[in-house]
Amino acid sequence: MHADNTPTDARHAPPFLGPRQLLAELLGTFALTLVAAGGPVIVAASGTEIGLPALVVAPALLVMAMIYTVGNLSGAHFNPVVTLAFALRKDFPWRRVPGYCVTQLVGATRLRYSCARCSVASVIWVRRCHTSARAFRWLWKSS
Repeated sequence: MHADNTPTDARHAPPFLGPRQLLAELLGTFALTLVAAGGPVIVAASGTEIGLPALVVAPALLVMAMIYTVGNLSGAHFNPVVTLAFALRKDFPWRRVPGYCVTQLVGATRLRYSCARCSVASVIWVRRCHTSARAFRWLWKSS
């Protein structure tokens, strides 16, 4: 129990999922999917190489930042498997699992539709940046 007599156990949490909790899960899952899938997309669009450490560390850093940002609001699960694991350990109430899982799946699939709309513009932007980077490297070498 906390000092104000509120229970600390997750089983005593109210059954209503606030829109802020679900929005936090939606945005966290969206961002995680964007960063995890974004590295290979940038490699394919620009023709450059991104090292394996960068591809592995980027999602981990995003998860860390999102835990600090929305962890106290939603628990920062960002993955239906994590939500199920917490529920199996009895650290998360089962009545909230369906809402969290649906929200996380919507966040991950929403990325696909967002990327499909802006993929042409993104590829053009990445190629321009890549061309600018090559020009900068050429200028740097020639000086």
